Amino acid sequence: MGLALKQKDDFAAAERELRKAVELDRALPEPPYTLAVALWQTGRAPEAVPFLREAIARKADYADAHYLLGTLLRQQGQADEALSEFRETIRHQPAAAEAWLSLGQILQQRKEAEGAARAFAEADRLNKRKAEVQASRVALTAGLKKLAENDAPGALAQFQEAVRLDPGNARAHDQLGRVLKARGQAAEGDRHLAEARRLAPYLAPSAGAAAP
Repeated sequence: MGLALKQKDDFAAAERELRKAVELDRALPEPPYTLAVALWQTGRAPEAVPFLREAIARKADYADAHYLLGTLLRQQGQADEALSEFRETIRHQPAAAEAWLSLGQILQQRKEAEGAARAFAEADRLNKRKAEVQASRVALTAGLKKLAENDAPGALAQFQEAVRLDPGNARAHDQLGRVLKARGQAAEGDRHLAEARRLAPYLAPSAGAAAP
């Protein structure tokens, strides 16, 4: 209820419900975290901090809570604690580009140039990777549209681009394999189908057949 009210921007009602949820179940980490977010969004960051600590006490590997806590502590001038929270975020979620960026910014302020450079480089790498994954999904969608239009060459080009951008895109490998087999390139098609099965065993061999 509290989350639904928050999504409707009814923060006062959401806060009441979330405070109840925090007390009703002393094990769930989500109620104190969501309450902290609501308090932060309504300009009450200092009040949010203890609820973030409570969420972390309930779930030590709660990366989102560690990151938000680090952000709020940094805003309040507590750089040492913020640095620790960003490192905890990364420990539990190594692909958190925003945490690497925040880590780099604090290290840069401390004149720790080498550590800052490493953190910034990792943030850039992760952001680039995220962009490539998103672009791969766009190319996959475009390829499926080409298939629906019976444009096999166009679909082939899009699926190849999807795989190039994200070699871990199982559906792109699957569709590319099917198009290749339909065009008589059985060996290459089977290679991509096998890779799709390896990446996502749930993809049934008979599912999602491509048009010739």
